[in-house]
Amino acid sequence: MTWHDPVVLKLCRQHGASDPTTVIVSLCSRLLEECPTDRGPTPLKVLASVQGIRNIHREPISLAAGCSGLLVPKDGGYEVTVDADEPAERQNFSVAHEIVHTFFREVSPYTSPSLEEEGLCNVGAAELTMPEVRFGAFLRSRRLCLATIDLAGTEFAVSFEAAGRRGMALTHDAACIFVAAVPQTGGQELSNKDE
Repeated sequence: MTWHDPVVLKLCRQHGASDPTTVIVSLCSRLLEECPTDRGPTPLKVLASVQGIRNIHREPISLAAGCSGLLVPKDGGYEVTVDADEPAERQNFSVAHEIVHTFFREVSPYTSPSLEEEGLCNVGAAELTMPEVRFGAFLRSRRLCLATIDLAGTEFAVSFEAAGRRGMALTHDAACIFVAAVPQTGGQELSNKDE
């Protein structure tokens, strides 16, 4: 993939690397070393504080905002708001996603995130919530199946979909996951008419 976002490229230059995915995973791995865990969910609140996030608010976020979380600079640090209307597991992933945005704000404090940055924040959020070393060991100790993905979701406090995607990324077995979603719009209505 060719990267174009100047902030992404600046972060790579700052870390002496050409692949931003490798940079983000490395930064997240180093952050995880600040508060290592061998069981249960990642202590995101602790990791957030290491990155200068002073408060995490859980409040409804308007659909018009088009996001699940917001990172806002405040008093030399940050505050995060995640959508309280989403399931707790989704909120955890959103908190992790916003933590990863702090790496980009360190190199360019006032730039709006690009789609490239957003994708890299998802990569980092997966690493923070489901660290490769722990998640890989979890998978190797069980047969890969839907029940294992469900257990992983519980162990790492993430959604079934996030655990499934991470499982597919880290397994050595031939596997796939199919995710179907029905888009919800304000104009959709179901009609049950008797004819």
